[in-house]
Amino acid sequence: MISTVIIDDDPVARKLMISILKQNFENIAIVGSAENITNGKEMIEKHDPDLVFLDVEMPDGTGFDLLDSLEGRRFKLAMVSSETAYSETAFSYAAQQFLPKPVRVCDVKRFVYEIILKREQRYVFE
Repeated sequence: MISTVIIDDDPVARKLMISILKQNFENIAIVGSAENITNGKEMIEKHDPDLVFLDVEMPDGTGFDLLDSLEGRRFKLAMVSSETAYSETAFSYAAQQFLPKPVRVCDVKRFVYEIILKREQRYVFE
């Protein structure tokens, strides 16, 4: 199972991401979701997820602020924003993907399939 946390201040966006993941991936376990940076950091520290979908702009800061506040990061990261100007910064934070809002099912599926494939290849070659 790939443990996943979704951090987005927009409840509709959170529900959409959860729905996309649940409908398309039986090996994704959504272990938490949060509506702000503070709760998002708590979710990450509590669950140590494999994968995080992180919105950029939130009321109490940015997703980049959250990333800066973490001691270490082992999870794969997809940054999400309606502002595509953030994509360059997202990749400078080692995001594996930048998903523009509104997210498209095909983009989420492609990203998760890549994560799954890389994970399976890692086990084959270890």
